[in-house]
Amino acid sequence: MNPGPRTFWTALAAVLAFSAGCGGGTKPAVPGGLRSIPVTRSLSLPVEQPANPDAAGNKAALTLSAGGADELPEGPTGFDIMQDGGFLITDPLRGRLVSYDANGAFRWELPIQYSAETIRIRENGDLETVNAVDSRRYIHTRDARGNFGPPQPAPAGLIAATEADAGQAKLINAAHGTITDVPGAAGSGTPLEVFFEAQGRRMVSLRRLGRDAQGNSYVAIESGAASSTIDVQTVIRKFAPDGRAIAELQGLSSEPVVQPVEAFRQQGGVVYQMAPLANEVRIQIWDTNAAR
Repeated sequence: MNPGPRTFWTALAAVLAFSAGCGGGTKPAVPGGLRSIPVTRSLSLPVEQPANPDAAGNKAALTLSAGGADELPEGPTGFDIMQDGGFLITDPLRGRLVSYDANGAFRWELPIQYSAETIRIRENGDLETVNAVDSRRYIHTRDARGNFGPPQPAPAGLIAATEADAGQAKLINAAHGTITDVPGAAGSGTPLEVFFEAQGRRMVSLRRLGRDAQGNSYVAIESGAASSTIDVQTVIRKFAPDGRAIAELQGLSSEPVVQPVEAFRQQGGVVYQMAPLANEVRIQIWDTNAAR
């Protein structure tokens, strides 16, 4: 089953970039003045690889496919953090969303009858998804009892939660970029200046994961080798409201067998990474609140 329109070669390039980005090659040294944040804790969520995903019977397990000669493995591609610190994860091969508590224990599943590649929990509690097949955006409205309704097309003009968090990134040169808020989205309105200096490397992309209540921004920076060598690496840094880079995460997972559409989330100064591996879906957690 192929949950999305991406071609094999596009997906392969994404996996190679992610693997290189989080662990391949020699990592750039953390610049002086930046605090290194090690992994605070990690969780392991169960997976199963049934021959027929429709016949999978373990509600608590997320679904993976082994892939084949002309297709990559498939599995969970999106997740978000619930208000109580639990997780809501897409399970596109089984057309559902799966909820776990903050310690990784299964809570419930929500059949949605389509393959969601991303999931966001909006401020009002509604769920926002993107269909992997046609990229359409849906809203599942949450009622007063906490139940979610069937998918409804997202209203025209509603800013996607992912776009609001990411803002609009622009590379000025190989060591300097800016991130501005999407027009109409809540934010400071002041562009964030991002500088990246590492010997032998150049910045190739940047993406804001979000901003906490204190105005700190969390940014994923991809850099490539300043040569013909294919070596893309990812670092995640925390920036103060005044633009100072104050911390960098260490220990990003580098071995996912499925490339998430969005691998990272931020909530309340805590950064999360979802990495679908061959025998588990690993959730890594970094609490950055002591870094100011």
